[in-house]
Parts: sequence; structure tokens; C-alpha cells
Amino acid sequence: MLGQEIVLKALWNSFAIATLATVLSLGVTVTSGYMLSRFRGPIPTAWFRRIYVFRCVPYVSWVLPLYFVTRAMGIFDTYWGLLLPHVPCTPAFFSWIMKGFFDGIDPSMEYAAMIDALLALGAHSCVLPCPRPSRD
Repeated sequence: MLGQEIVLKALWNSFAIATLATVLSLGVTVTSGYMLSRFRGPIPTAWFRRIYVFRCVPYVSWVLPLYFVTRAMGIFDTYWGLLLPHVPCTPAFFSWIMKGFFDGIDPSMEYAAMIDALLALGAHSCVLPCPRPSRD
């Protein structure tokens, strides 16, 4: 059964969509969590409010509007028709989780990286490998 062409095509489609959605969502989520953890001001506050609104609305209520939007854009039943609605909705929850990971990292690592000639926007590259679950 796994050797049938239609099953192999379905498995490939699932793998491609899952991989692309994960990579795109991670890019947005890690950046968003870092911003929510380290920066203060109107932009992080507005981003946090957007996340809160997305979390308050049940995902089921987005199905019909997303159907009409993807039909109108001509991307219904395509890879992009699956990816474009998924990527903006996923960071709504996982940005909070990443914020918690980044809150647990001491900012002195970034200050030391800035002293060692990394720019302020590049200093986060020394922090990105650090957020991982504890093993306690």
C-alpha cells in the first residue's frame, strides 16, 4: 500500500507542508519571542495585543473567512493556500512560550557580545542557541 503512487505523493505533500510551515513559523516565533522579552515600547506592546487577540478568537472561527480569502486570491488547494493562513496564526501562542525561554536568559550575555564588537541587532545571535528546556 505504501508503494502506491498516490500514497507516496500524499506523504511527500505532508512532509513538504510540515517542513515549510515549521521553518517559516520558527523564524517568526523566535524573533517575536525575543522582541517581547527584551524590548519595551509601543511596538512590542502592540505585538503582544495582537497575539492576545489571536488567542482569544477560536481557530475554528477562522475557517470560513480563510476559505473565502484563499478562493479570492486564487491560492485555494495549493501549498501557499495552506502555508499563508498557518504562519500568521501559529506565532500567536508560541511567541509567549519563546518569551518565557528568553526571559530565563541573563541579558549580560548580550552586553558582553556588544562589548566584543557585535552590533546591537547582531548580539542576539549569541543568545539564540541558549533557550532550551531544562533537564531538571
